[in-house]
Amino acid sequence: MIAINSTPISRVEYTKFLGVLVDEKLTWRFHINHIATKIACSLGMLSKVKRILPRNNLLTLYYSLIYPHLNYCISIWGNTFQIYLNKLLTLQKRAVRLINCSFFRSHTNPIFIELRILKLPEIYKLSCLIFIYRYLANDLPSICRSLFLLRTYYSSVTYYTRNNNQFVTPKYRTSVRGKCIAISGTAIWATIPAELKLSYSLLGFKSKLRTFFLSKYIM
Repeated sequence: MIAINSTPISRVEYTKFLGVLVDEKLTWRFHINHIATKIACSLGMLSKVKRILPRNNLLTLYYSLIYPHLNYCISIWGNTFQIYLNKLLTLQKRAVRLINCSFFRSHTNPIFIELRILKLPEIYKLSCLIFIYRYLANDLPSICRSLFLLRTYYSSVTYYTRNNNQFVTPKYRTSVRGKCIAISGTAIWATIPAELKLSYSLLGFKSKLRTFFLSKYIM
C-alpha cells in the first residue's frame, strides 16, 4: 500500500491525466477506446449531413470533430500495439469515405491523397518529427533538453544540428521504453530526406512532410 501523508493511494486500472487515459501497463487501450467512442459519434453526424453539405464543409467538420482526438498527445500513445490502433484507423477510413461520399468498401488511399488527409500512422510520425524539429531549433522548454542524446551539438547553429546520424540511441530493456519518442522518434527522424530536416521554418517543415507522407500512399 502506497500512502502520502498517511493517506492511502488506491491502485486503479487507469486514470485520466491532462485528457489522456493512462493505464497501469501503458498499453493506452483505455484511451484509444475512449476516443474511438467519441469519433464514432462524430461519424454519425457526418453521415447525416454528407448529402447536404459540400465536401469543403465536411472537411471542416473532420478537422473540428475527429482530427483533434487523433492528434492530441499522439506522440505519447500513437506507437502502441497495432491491434489497438487499427480500431482508430478503421474509423478514420470511414470518415474519409463519408467526406468523399464513396462506397463503404472503396479503397481509401486515393481518397486520402485527394483530400490531403494523413492516416493515423503518419499523424503520429508528423507529431514526433515536429517535436524533434522544435527540439533541434531550441524551441522547447528546457526540461525537454534531456530527452535526447546528440553526437554533436551546436547551440547557436541549427543547420548543423539537423544532420543525419546525429542522435545517439540509448540502450533500453523494455518494449515500453522502446516505444517512447526518444527511441522511436529518432528512428523516424532518420528515415526522412535530409532536405526536409533543413527546412528553414516549422510551417515549411510541416508542409513538406505532409506532401512526403502523402506521396507514399501512391506506392
